[in-house]
Amino acid sequence: MMPELDLENILKSVRLQDGGLVEIHVLDTSFDDWAAVVTCLQEAGYVTSLTYAGQRVTGGLSAAMFTEGHDAGYTLEIKVGEQQTWTTGLYSEDAIDLQGDPRSIKSSTDLTEVVGVMNLISTATGKTVVLLPETLDPKNTRPYLAVQR
Repeated sequence: MMPELDLENILKSVRLQDGGLVEIHVLDTSFDDWAAVVTCLQEAGYVTSLTYAGQRVTGGLSAAMFTEGHDAGYTLEIKVGEQQTWTTGLYSEDAIDLQGDPRSIKSSTDLTEVVGVMNLISTATGKTVVLLPETLDPKNTRPYLAVQR
């Protein structure tokens, strides 16, 4: 049984962070994990889209879209609820790193929507999913929240 989340305190922490984005992060992933996440989100009704250099791409996610570095030309976008958009450049298959604007997480309902996405990602990958402030060092950054299905 999963412990009840203290949404109000998590929401307060997200609001009080000093600038930057928030991230939904999963370590030690593969292309198969990415593909499973996109499929799971789409099956749950989330709108996802891929772009390359700002232009919409038709078709699905492919391993060839990933680069090993920070010059990712491909971007994945996920619409969550009424006002949230989570994006990631496809830098590497090794980690899922979705970035969102903390100003779009205004209420417990907004945060519950984020937790729902995190639960789907954890179900699709079988891995722990964390919500944390934007960082270059997710392994050593204290998360606001972690879920494992």
